[in-house]
Amino acid sequence: MKFLNILQERLASFEKKEIVRFGFIYLAVCVVTVAGIIGYYVYSLQEMKGKIALLNKSRNSIQTIFTQYQVVKQQKNKVDEALKQNSKFNIVRFFQDIIQKKSLTNQTTTKVSRQQLPNGYLEENLQIVINQIDTKIMCEILYEIQQESIVYIVSIDVTKPNFVKKINLSMAIATLRAEEQST
Repeated sequence: MKFLNILQERLASFEKKEIVRFGFIYLAVCVVTVAGIIGYYVYSLQEMKGKIALLNKSRNSIQTIFTQYQVVKQQKNKVDEALKQNSKFNIVRFFQDIIQKKSLTNQTTTKVSRQQLPNGYLEENLQIVINQIDTKIMCEILYEIQQESIVYIVSIDVTKPNFVKKINLSMAIATLRAEEQST
C-alpha cells in the first residue's frame, strides 16, 4: 500500500503535459514491444514452415527410396526363386541347343567367362560370334534367348560385310548363379 501511495503522490506532483508525455512514451514502448513480439512470431513461423517443407521433401525422398527398395527386394526374390528352380541350368548347353536347331554350328564361336558380382551372385557370361547369317535367323535366335527367363542379353553388335548380303552377329548373353558351381 505504501508503494501505491508513493506512486499516487508522485503522479499528483506532475503537470498534465508531463503525464501525457509519459503516457505516450508508455504507449510507444508497449507498441514497440508488441511489434517485436509479433515480428519474432512471424519470423519463427516462417522458419518453422521452411523446416517443415524440408522435412516433407526428405520424407518423400525416403518414401521413394523405400518403395524402390521394396521393388528391388521383390525382384531379387523372383530371381532367387527362378535360380533355385533352374539350378542345373547351363548357358553353354542352352545356346548350343539353339545353334544346333538353326544348323549354325560351323559359323559360331563362343567363349565363357565367370565373374563374381558384388551382390553375391556369380555371372556366367557367354561371348558369341555368329558369321554369315540373315536377319530372320538373328531374330529367331534373339527370340529364343529372350524366352528363357534367367538369360539376359548383355550386349549385341550387328555388322554387315561389304561383299555379302548376310550379317555377322556378336553378342554377349549371361545368367546368374546364386553360388559358384563348376560346369
